[in-house]
Amino acid sequence: MNLTMTLDEHELNQIINQKVESAQPHIQQAMGEMFKDIVMSNFGPTGIDRPAPWPPLSDRSAIGRAYIRKVGRSFATLYETGAMAGAVRETDMPDVSSVSLSDTDCPYATRHHEGGGNLPRRRVFPILDDGNITDRSKAMVMDAAQIAATEVFHG
Repeated sequence: MNLTMTLDEHELNQIINQKVESAQPHIQQAMGEMFKDIVMSNFGPTGIDRPAPWPPLSDRSAIGRAYIRKVGRSFATLYETGAMAGAVRETDMPDVSSVSLSDTDCPYATRHHEGGGNLPRRRVFPILDDGNITDRSKAMVMDAAQIAATEVFHG
């Protein structure tokens, strides 16, 4: 016995498009989670993908020297109280995910990230000066998307 079935191109495209549309929220969420994980890992003594090395804590003023004595180290972690790390937010929607950190959630977030006042630039977001994501983070986010797509399409 032999059975032959043929799907026309329109039917096949409909099936493929439905599968892709249903997979997009899962894939988008995986990408957002990976990006947030990268940002969170950039807090602390080292980072997984900081776009530039962080300058050491300054010992040029009495306040700086007192802070170095208080924390017992000369390197920055951006993790003293946990307020800044706790203010990192991930928002997932069906067609977009975002990871954010604002001065609304943490009043000194922008000054730490961009530098300002008496704070040097110490970026936790893996974003280059030209506004692009670093190659390493881009690869990690795309890997997360590929894994999520494989989970959706191959169960």
